[in-house]
Amino acid sequence: MYKCDIMNNDRNMESADLIVLVEVEEIPKVTESLIYKYSEVKSIIREIFSELTPTNIFYVGCGSSYYAALKSIDPLIINLPMVKASALPGSEMLFLLDSSEFKHSIKQNNLLVLFSRSGETAEIKLITDKAKKLSMRTIGFTCVENSYLAKNSDHAIVFKDCFEKSYYMTKSFVVLALMGIMNSLAILEMFKLYRGMSIEDELREFIRIVEDVKSNKSRIRELAEATIDKELFVILAPRSLYPIALEAALKFTEISYTYSNTLYALEFRHGPIALLEKRHRIQLIILSTTNETSFSYISKLIDELKERGFNILHLSDSNNADFKLDLKRSSHILHVAFITPLYYMSIYRAVMLGYNPDHPKHIEKVIKTI
Repeated sequence: MYKCDIMNNDRNMESADLIVLVEVEEIPKVTESLIYKYSEVKSIIREIFSELTPTNIFYVGCGSSYYAALKSIDPLIINLPMVKASALPGSEMLFLLDSSEFKHSIKQNNLLVLFSRSGETAEIKLITDKAKKLSMRTIGFTCVENSYLAKNSDHAIVFKDCFEKSYYMTKSFVVLALMGIMNSLAILEMFKLYRGMSIEDELREFIRIVEDVKSNKSRIRELAEATIDKELFVILAPRSLYPIALEAALKFTEISYTYSNTLYALEFRHGPIALLEKRHRIQLIILSTTNETSFSYISKLIDELKERGFNILHLSDSNNADFKLDLKRSSHILHVAFITPLYYMSIYRAVMLGYNPDHPKHIEKVIKTI
């Protein structure tokens, strides 16, 4: 087991020289640079839509990049019923492209949006090549300028300042998710279906919320300490926050070696409620926002689970939340802010358990083989 010098000195934790902690703290800074990327995204979408109107749009990534893709496609699923929009893990898209049925049914007016921090992930490279043979139009989102994805996709958007020194995707997850959402909103603009705030103002509001989370790290540390004896984390969320819950569960698993599972919030009652038998070893983390219809149902669920003796940690913009995020409203971009307190919590938990997050076991930074 790796031991961290600060594991027994809680007061010094925030000043610890942990690379991954610094990278999470850089999320507001990298987001600020994103404000100037939206015009580039819109330009690419205008060029594509001047030549074709996609009947199918696929968003694809692996691991955290897949969760970024899953959150990114949400605006299209909700607001663009005339186009079939899907998010798939890279491996599943690869299997689909190898399917004879898919090859026979595929048409040239399909758009494939690929997410990869390194641009060198094995599945993404193969998908890029296979898509080209099938004449599928591709957009690549990556953090590495001379990567395979950047060089070989039809259109590449590169954000060079978000590739982490640490093993984990944190600020790069946020950047890829926000860029993907911007891509979806640019498509909606093409159909004159986007009526929200300006993207630039949304990003500035996102930065304000994340800075507020950063200033409340001591509260997050307290929450991490309060849950230190729990062996299993189950993260519950409504559909709009489900990709964020998936990303959080992955971070608890790979940073603090805590097995974590994710469920749609009300699905917990349909089978997983059996965990009541071992409730004292389980930590439920529940995400919600007051600005959505799901909130009243999730509030009722929280009361029910507390009555049954489950340990609940509620992250929300509600005044009754264990950790409150200062959301003035609900939006696809602002939802991504929910990941930041969970990043901090996973890092603090790792240190308290005696692990050094900067020296993980069994994790490869880039998966280059299948």
